[in-house]
Amino acid sequence: MNSQSVKNISECFIIPHHVLEESQQPLYLAPTDLAMLSVHYIQKGLLLKHSLSLALVHFGINSTDVILEIGPGTGNLIKKLLEAGKRFIAVEIDTYMVLELQFRGIEESDRQRPVKVDSQDCCRRDPPNSQAEFVNSLLDKLKHSLSLALVHFYPFTGRFMTKKEENPHLYLVYVDCSNSPGARFIYATLDVSVLDILSPTEVPLVV
Repeated sequence: MNSQSVKNISECFIIPHHVLEESQQPLYLAPTDLAMLSVHYIQKGLLLKHSLSLALVHFGINSTDVILEIGPGTGNLIKKLLEAGKRFIAVEIDTYMVLELQFRGIEESDRQRPVKVDSQDCCRRDPPNSQAEFVNSLLDKLKHSLSLALVHFYPFTGRFMTKKEENPHLYLVYVDCSNSPGARFIYATLDVSVLDILSPTEVPLVV
């Protein structure tokens, strides 16, 4: 795994859904903030736990739906998804996980709600229109959610600026949110699986 395998699909800038008056004022850095300017930026992500039952209600899954899950792993959610929908289709490239999914599918077949396991890499071929539409819809929702969040966390849309004063002689570093295109939103793909990221003892460099 290396950064050269990352494929940048598209990028754009997201601005707050609406502008707050205080976001138009310069946000000056405190002395403790200035000390961190020489430190490499922190790369961290958030893994949010959500109640599956609430998620099923939120997504409106009913007993007549056919559910498609790409990269389901060992299929720990199959039972709940089968209870919610009519049929479950899993797309998984890992051989071990395919066998595990097929085994679980046999166990759940008594419920008359079949499990189909499609062993392939869905990222190595052009997706059908329905999948492309799903991705575009997902990206639109993510962009909208980000624009709403930026209303409250507007400094993330700003740019660092430096102001020089002669009398007294000093430099002021601040975040300018009024003269910025917004927060950069990047859609990229990477030729790795979840197993590649979770298996190593140390966090892979690609993360």
